Amino acid sequence: MTDKHTPGPWVVCVQEGDDVAYTVFAKSQLRDGRIAPEDWDNCIASAGLNHQEVEQNARLIASAPAMLAALRAMVGMTINSGHVSDDMAPALNMALAVIKEATGETE
Repeated sequence: MTDKHTPGPWVVCVQEGDDVAYTVFAKSQLRDGRIAPEDWDNCIASAGLNHQEVEQNARLIASAPAMLAALRAMVGMTINSGHVSDDMAPALNMALAVIKEATGETE
């Protein structure tokens, strides 16, 4: 299966006002890293996402908790094995960084 979702990196944007709303955008869709409140709806509309891409984005986001659990299990097994080779270290560090990013953990 090929990836049909919006390419990353993605960022969470907060629209503040009477009601706080959160939306995920591709970083490339932002202007200067931000979206002005008056541009919020226009930015969503101008993202130019097609139906298939929106569906694939939703499937990717919906599967994120399971992917996080699988990644945590793989990292735990790797660390507990005591056999982290130099070749494996970069991937392990990447996985640990992704887990921190996904959970909002600070260093």
